[in-house]
Amino acid sequence: MNQARVLDYFLEAAANGPAKIEPNYGIEFVGLEVGQDAEYPVSVTVRYVAGEREGEERTIRAKYVFGCDGASSGVRKAIGRKLEGKGANHAWGVMDVLANTDFPDIRTKCAINSRNGSILLIPREGGLLFRMYVDLGEVAADDNRKVRQTPVEEIIKRANQIINPYSVDVKSVAWSSVYEVGHRLTDHFDDVDTEDRGTRVPRVFIAGDACHTHSAKPARV
Repeated sequence: MNQARVLDYFLEAAANGPAKIEPNYGIEFVGLEVGQDAEYPVSVTVRYVAGEREGEERTIRAKYVFGCDGASSGVRKAIGRKLEGKGANHAWGVMDVLANTDFPDIRTKCAINSRNGSILLIPREGGLLFRMYVDLGEVAADDNRKVRQTPVEEIIKRANQIINPYSVDVKSVAWSSVYEVGHRLTDHFDDVDTEDRGTRVPRVFIAGDACHTHSAKPARV
């Protein structure tokens, strides 16, 4: 099931649930503090970045907080956690394309591995576009993010090298990006330090990219 469909189901479940929740995408996380005495010990500060309340800050009290806010997680940093692991990054070019190809499984989620690298295929909703994650290889330590400037033509060329003896003739690119991912894992998944384990209840948790980053290959296969 593709990601867009999963998100639609989450939104539908939230809207039809007892709380009738509708997400507000115009709010950003500012910081949090954790106490232990109150019924709602976590104080979370957020800021409105769009709409009539733009610029206004608000404090929310909670029993528990889950940070699912990506690899640059503000929640992770607020509880003093850090990502540790391999420093060398791997680059991937990703694009949603409308294309002609003789590859027989283009409408199937699959992984392609060859001597020239790897491709991950994710069919998009609607039956026309498909997403290609194209392996661009390891990034040199002194690259200084130059790989992110890789033109889409180079990503398409690389895709054809990997998929050979098949080929893909891209007619239109709806969206594209280049990103680097290092292999890292957080030291803890909550706000309780090692020496305090067993002495208090964790109140703040992190999940997803907030607690780990890795190549697109293990993420999708």
